[in-house]
Amino acid sequence: MKRTEREYAKAKKRGDLLQKEKEAGRSEMIKVTGARDKLDKLSRNMAEENKKLRVSSSILGLLGASYQVRKDWSADCWNRTSAIPWKRVSGR
Repeated sequence: MKRTEREYAKAKKRGDLLQKEKEAGRSEMIKVTGARDKLDKLSRNMAEENKKLRVSSSILGLLGASYQVRKDWSADCWNRTSAIPWKRVSGR
């Protein structure tokens, strides 16, 4: 009888130990899954922000180029009109 009780006690300890290891593994898996989800979310947010920055910088680049073209065109027109001898038209 005592032998059976000892074997039962050993088996129970082993079962408890295995259950604790299983729970520890499960909690570790939950932590890792949560961290992975957070990283995925941050990665998506960073990708969206990078896309917005690329679009806005390309728009600003186009606006800057457009401004430079207008500035050059305006200066060119001014140079052409300043070379024209203007005549005064007398009023009535």
